[in-house]
Amino acid sequence: MSREMSRKLSTHLLAWRHCALLMRTDLIQSLSERTFSLSSSQNTWILKRQYQLKLIDLEHRHPVRRQIQMSDQVYEVVECTHEKPTPPIQLLLLTDVPAYGKAGHLVTVPRNIARMFLLPEGKAEYVTPEGIAVFEAKKREEALHPELQSSSATSLSTVAHLSDILLLVPMNMHNPWKLERWHIRSALRLIGVWSPNDDVIELPQQEIRGPHLEMHGKSFSVFIRINGKERAHLLCQIDLRCKDPADALPVLDTFKPDQFEPLFPGAVSDENKPTTLKRRLPTDRPVVPRHQVVDF
Repeated sequence: MSREMSRKLSTHLLAWRHCALLMRTDLIQSLSERTFSLSSSQNTWILKRQYQLKLIDLEHRHPVRRQIQMSDQVYEVVECTHEKPTPPIQLLLLTDVPAYGKAGHLVTVPRNIARMFLLPEGKAEYVTPEGIAVFEAKKREEALHPELQSSSATSLSTVAHLSDILLLVPMNMHNPWKLERWHIRSALRLIGVWSPNDDVIELPQQEIRGPHLEMHGKSFSVFIRINGKERAHLLCQIDLRCKDPADALPVLDTFKPDQFEPLFPGAVSDENKPTTLKRRLPTDRPVVPRHQVVDF
């Protein structure tokens, strides 16, 4: 072998070793990144043969020739468990959970809500015979004291929602008016809250008449009776509006403020505490935890 051929062969060998090292490094990196995808998945696939399997004559079969053909290994997918929607799960509530129920109630919730919120936080447990016995005792106790139980499963969450919002009541800036209950009901309908009638709305004892430009953005409290039992405190603001854009007043913020200027002394109830919600900024981006992305 000549010196030139030996030099070329050694160059090719070095290049091949370098490529092999790169391929090995990429393979290890890809395996480390795909650890979860390579893990075993507990799914069930139900298959059926696409072609009917022929019977084999065991007495006259050929000793070498293959008895099962390639067409006998063609299958069709009938059902896959991970593509089927998971059914909800039944739990026994240990504490009062707004929008779901009170302590001792049996509720049916999605599996992701149960496994990521209710069960880890100790607000619910799986249904057991012992839990059913406690549930029956809880029902008997509530029957003896009806004043301690809420009117419905969603009444507490409705009270919390109304207490955390700021209601803008649109009023005319030029024509004289007097604030009435139907004004509050119309303003609630604008934000998607439906009131059955005006009797559930309690206005301040002092009459509110206008228009006055200094009333724009001033706050006052009203009370909403829910199912004739719970009482929600709703913070409202006068929003003076007109048809001419040239005469329009500054647009009010719909987020409940920490400090409010009352319309008159005592217009804002002491029970209207500041909201516990955080003001959402334009730069805020929703962050979804990894365990909340996929449903169980």
